[in-house]
Amino acid sequence: MVTALATAMLAPLAVVTQPENPALRTELTAFMRRWERNFERENADALGAMLAPDACSVDLDGDRMTAAESDRAARNFFKESKHIRVNLSIHHVQGSFEDAVVWSSATVSWTQKLGRRWVSRHWTGHYADSIRNTPDGWKFYYSQELPTIGR
Repeated sequence: MVTALATAMLAPLAVVTQPENPALRTELTAFMRRWERNFERENADALGAMLAPDACSVDLDGDRMTAAESDRAARNFFKESKHIRVNLSIHHVQGSFEDAVVWSSATVSWTQKLGRRWVSRHWTGHYADSIRNTPDGWKFYYSQELPTIGR
């Protein structure tokens, strides 16, 4: 029983500790940087184009969002936000040139309109993003928000 529990707990580490393909990391880093730039520029059209039609994201509470819902959420966020800055850190890339997972964290700061005033905001999230290479380039198709230690 203890061995099974230890194996279950350590199995995700085996994936993250596998060596990366440097060329794949370079390609997916460029893709993630494009997402970062599009988010900072409040370019909802470009962000939406980075999602597969069947994309799904899941937050820490297990709530799911489709690609269309993610697009609406981004547009609503941009309507009441300004001065958006993203600091994206890519921790690990694993997979192939057809399908890969990127483990990352993003710290976002922005100013948000609340009533008649603008308030500074700051947020950090950690993700495992599943990304597939399509005829139209790389697309996010599954994004899982990961817990922060101590949360």
